[in-house]
Amino acid sequence: MSEVENKSVLIIAIAVSIIFSSVLDKKYPEKAVPEISGLGEKAAIALLNMESFSKIDKIYIESGTVKEGNVIRTEPEEKSVVEVNTVIKVYISKGAKAIMAQNVIGKNVNEAEQILRDQGFLIKFQYVEDPEKQNGIVVEQSNSTEAIKQGETITLTIVRNIETITIVVPDLQGKTNI
Repeated sequence: MSEVENKSVLIIAIAVSIIFSSVLDKKYPEKAVPEISGLGEKAAIALLNMESFSKIDKIYIESGTVKEGNVIRTEPEEKSVVEVNTVIKVYISKGAKAIMAQNVIGKNVNEAEQILRDQGFLIKFQYVEDPEKQNGIVVEQSNSTEAIKQGETITLTIVRNIETITIVVPDLQGKTNI
């Protein structure tokens, strides 16, 4: 190769390098990540798209505090200023984790309530009379054979016997009021 050809190749290589570096170093507009926590999935994605964020990675996780289908958080965090070509990770609630409630049949109502509340369940009570069983004992439990989501309600049936008192009333027939 001649010296002229070498210089030509060098000039072309430098030109190509400048063109590629300017394309690769292209700056995108910067915007703040919108506040979308608590919004439903569709509304949140629409708002991100409206703000020119199109690289969205949806991640579904369990949450006992955020309603199923709503946004929990984003990465980068909301209000962070980033280029619009940045990947925004959107964490969406799958709802609470489904677990087996502990079987509390036969336990005292106070103990049973505490056990189930500690597992994250709400408790509803109903009562039944059963003179053969002790007052305050759990005799039935809803959802005791299937996994249910934390935050759901479990109904406990509790024995509540009403004491009967026998009052002997004397025979007052024929008596007058004094």
